[in-house]
Amino acid sequence: MEVEISVAGPADREEFLEMWGQFLLEHEKIGDDLRASDRTLAYFGALFDAYTGGILGGLPLLARVGQDLVGVLLWGAPPPGPVDRLKEDRMTSWGTFTAPALRGHGVNRALRQRAVLELDAVGIEEVLGCVFVNNPEGCESGRAIGYVPISINAVLDIHTEAEALRQGVRGKKFYPRGLCPLCGRDEPK
Repeated sequence: MEVEISVAGPADREEFLEMWGQFLLEHEKIGDDLRASDRTLAYFGALFDAYTGGILGGLPLLARVGQDLVGVLLWGAPPPGPVDRLKEDRMTSWGTFTAPALRGHGVNRALRQRAVLELDAVGIEEVLGCVFVNNPEGCESGRAIGYVPISINAVLDIHTEAEALRQGVRGKKFYPRGLCPLCGRDEPK
């Protein structure tokens, strides 16, 4: 099976967003904070337009086997905001998605390798990404390409914490999944 990777252009918008919608649905199921809604898809459509139109630096990629679209990648500059960034040569990895039937066949790897080469050629130094712990395949894929953890994003369940405080309990009740994800121990300090 030969996977062909190409940079997406404005004419690829509909096809790209159709597959990106699948990405959003899958990520909603594994605990992503983004709802797979028309509004969310419109946001990514606007990013796609900004990247393919040269308004923002970015790289939407398509992976095809024959004529079939089997994967997409979206890496690029975040939209301008009211903050100054320390690293102007860093892009955001919005995501990489491979059609479920072709996972394990190198599509994701081919997309990311092409993205690395494209971005290196234009002087981008880093890509900042996020992988959910409920996505072990994504975690392994990130490690395989060389992602290095730089932070831990954690969610505080206010109701659970409030109950623990009221009952004066901590430990396994506080961390229903076992070990504390922040420190790797059964109980926080």
